Amino acid sequence: MNITVFDYADAVGVHPGTARRRLESVPRDVRSRPHRYGLADALLTLKKKEVDGGAMRRLVATVVVQGDRLYVAEDVTAAKALFALLPQDCRARFDVARSLFFTSVANSAMAVPSVMESAGILADLLLLQPDVLRCVVGVDATCDVAGIAPAFALVNCNNSYLEEAA
Repeated sequence: MNITVFDYADAVGVHPGTARRRLESVPRDVRSRPHRYGLADALLTLKKKEVDGGAMRRLVATVVVQGDRLYVAEDVTAAKALFALLPQDCRARFDVARSLFFTSVANSAMAVPSVMESAGILADLLLLQPDVLRCVVGVDATCDVAGIAPAFALVNCNNSYLEEAA
């Protein structure tokens, strides 16, 4: 999930120069023009008053996800920092998604020891999944967390348990 400086400036309501300064430390794809920045890292540059004013929701709404929707970068630190930035209503929605995730994985064929040992980390990473993030910040009303949870666990967990799950 990536955004441009112009996406950021429009969603947050800042000048493009301000957006560029804020995004200087955010990893970017230099092969694309305009440069594209990782959404999770860009969200972490928002100020609390901007988040409270709906900038997070507007910025997430600008993202068009292409390709793989299940694999997320293994950056648990960014996921936890993003969770800390969420307003209380968004946290409540993510808590529901996290509960659905645990229940769905536990009741699936993916409930092997190596996956269940990583379930806490996988649940944190769930916030970076595009559909879940859109639902948590209020862009979309619903997300099928229970439906994607086993596949999400499979794709984002290490591959050492593949023989156990087969």
